[in-house]
Amino acid sequence: MAKLSWGEPIVQLKKEGTSIWITVPEIKQDTAQLTVEKGDKKEALNEGGQQVDVKYLKNKPSFEWENFIKKGESKPIEDADGLIIDNYAVRLIPEDPANEGFIIDRVSLSAEDTWSSADGKLVKYTAEGLKPISGNIVKPFFAPIGDVDNLAWDSAAADSTGKDVTIANATDTITAATTSDWVTLTVAENVVTAKVTANAGAARSGVVTITSDGYSFNIAVSQVAASN
Repeated sequence: MAKLSWGEPIVQLKKEGTSIWITVPEIKQDTAQLTVEKGDKKEALNEGGQQVDVKYLKNKPSFEWENFIKKGESKPIEDADGLIIDNYAVRLIPEDPANEGFIIDRVSLSAEDTWSSADGKLVKYTAEGLKPISGNIVKPFFAPIGDVDNLAWDSAAADSTGKDVTIANATDTITAATTSDWVTLTVAENVVTAKVTANAGAARSGVVTITSDGYSFNIAVSQVAASN
């Protein structure tokens, strides 16, 4: 696990008034950046030009990134000559999702199309933070994660009790799915329980996908072969 929240992030957008998060496509290296314009400084000066008092207005954060536009792909958010009418929410999940990311509840988006022989077609998005309903413009965000990254059965027998994965940071409904027909999943509050049928053949493996708050992650599952 990384100690820092650097690396390749996941950037997601959600149009205001909807509940669906859109994951933006591949981001050009070193272009995802949160910056803050310091709030304007207000000074009260006396006749000698000395400061009697100073007041700063609130900071103005913005987040920007550049997306590669590959063959057959469209822009993640369409624009009209750079203008995007709808407001969005934007959030960043670090490469190591156990680290703190951030969310901006309301942003005004703009887009800039560029092209170069080195990179091909790119679109640069700038998300300027707007006044939220409550709290700071930029808030911490922790992605939902499980307390294990794999579930392994060292017996070929059926397990009707199951193994549990506890999900941290989920604020929405948790769902769990798998394409392995030998795995049965149930969800109760923030715990996903996986049970397996008896294995009569070779060792087998699969993946359980857990989703909450518009974010999905995988848990590996495996079971040993049946004894001869």
